[in-house]
Amino acid sequence: MINFLARACASLGGVGFFPIMPGTAGSLVTVFITWFFYTGETGPLLTAAAIIFFIGLVTVQYATKGQGDPSWIVIDEAVGMLLALVGVPPSGKAFFAAFVLFRILDIYKPFGIHLLERLPGAWGVMLDDIVAGLVAAAILQAAMYVMPF
Repeated sequence: MINFLARACASLGGVGFFPIMPGTAGSLVTVFITWFFYTGETGPLLTAAAIIFFIGLVTVQYATKGQGDPSWIVIDEAVGMLLALVGVPPSGKAFFAAFVLFRILDIYKPFGIHLLERLPGAWGVMLDDIVAGLVAAAILQAAMYVMPF
């Protein structure tokens, strides 16, 4: 039963089992859910990201038994996506930009982000997406400084 619950959490309720681009599906579900609750306040977004991060550490470790990063684990994308949305205004353009930028950074893992995947167990699964989300947020903040959404 614990393994079932761990897999359910790690896959965002089964979203990770979507047959095509499960990471993108997990990110997209996170964007849609956030859209309904986001007011532009960063506190609740950061709190949600922290809670999901700690849930992810536990459930990913149980679900994978500390071995690898199967594509159906998308709780890490949820945390990264939430972090990418920090500080953006509640607008369609801003959410779209955050989504696209986060997915690019998560897929290609530039700036040494890929090195975080080498960390053991759930840490390696979770931290690369967290850093991708933080980098996306920083890039978006700089972009909004130059050209607001």
